[in-house]
Amino acid sequence: DKIWRIVIFDIPEKKKFARHALREKLKEWNFFQLQKSVWVCPWPCEKEVEFIVELLGIASYVNIVKAGEIQKDAYLREYFHLL
Repeated sequence: DKIWRIVIFDIPEKKKFARHALREKLKEWNFFQLQKSVWVCPWPCEKEVEFIVELLGIASYVNIVKAGEIQKDAYLREYFHLL
């Protein structure tokens, strides 16, 4: 659908286990790490991410942004085989 889903989070140290679990799940789902706490994918993932962050008790620290464009995204399109 040509929409990027960007998962951003700032999870406090006291919840580091949940932060680690979220990162591992995003890796498992083949997200691309733009920055330490910023991950992106090109497919609908909102329900899955919302489920895992609720399960981990970190929903208030996580946001999902939908964007039609990311500047200089050729490396992302290559990573996700969208060329």
